[in-house]
Amino acid sequence: SSEIQKYLKKQLLPSDIESTLLQEGYLFPDTYSIADNESYADILKKFRNNYEEKIEPLRPEIAKSGFSEKEIIILASLVEREANDAKSRRMIAGILKNRLNDNMPLQVDASFSYLFGKESSELTTEDLTFDSPYNTYLYKGLPPAPISNPGLDAIISILQPTTSSYIYYLNDSDGEFHYAESFEEHKRNKARYLR
Repeated sequence: SSEIQKYLKKQLLPSDIESTLLQEGYLFPDTYSIADNESYADILKKFRNNYEEKIEPLRPEIAKSGFSEKEIIILASLVEREANDAKSRRMIAGILKNRLNDNMPLQVDASFSYLFGKESSELTTEDLTFDSPYNTYLYKGLPPAPISNPGLDAIISILQPTTSSYIYYLNDSDGEFHYAESFEEHKRNKARYLR
């Protein structure tokens, strides 16, 4: 809601913020034409209608995916915040599915950005123990709701992920991703790429 407020240059009422949070994940990111006198409710409706327009052609594929539409959007919201291009989105989507299939915690740092507004490099050991259903280190499975509004490519990445045997990934300071099949390999990647 703070990003929407910034771009609209409007002061949001508490009811507007609550409405935005309740629709998190379904306010499709795109370019919109918004009139100065347009109400916030009408703007949210425009975002929501665009979501419906974009998701409708994907619903048959979603129905065959083994996930509900809500689960697809939650996963896509994680990928949207974790990845930085089409290739990494599809690879991370596949890795998150691998973790779910292996009954592992998702361990997605972006969930802490949602909780605390912190980036991965700012996280503390104490943050990782914060008791919240959005803490994907403490709780297995998906968080209860989306943590961002995913774009179309993030949604498609969940439906068409890159298949691999990777379980771990990290993003170095240059924005490059490094993948690993084992925790030992992941630790080596951390030592090599996160200095």
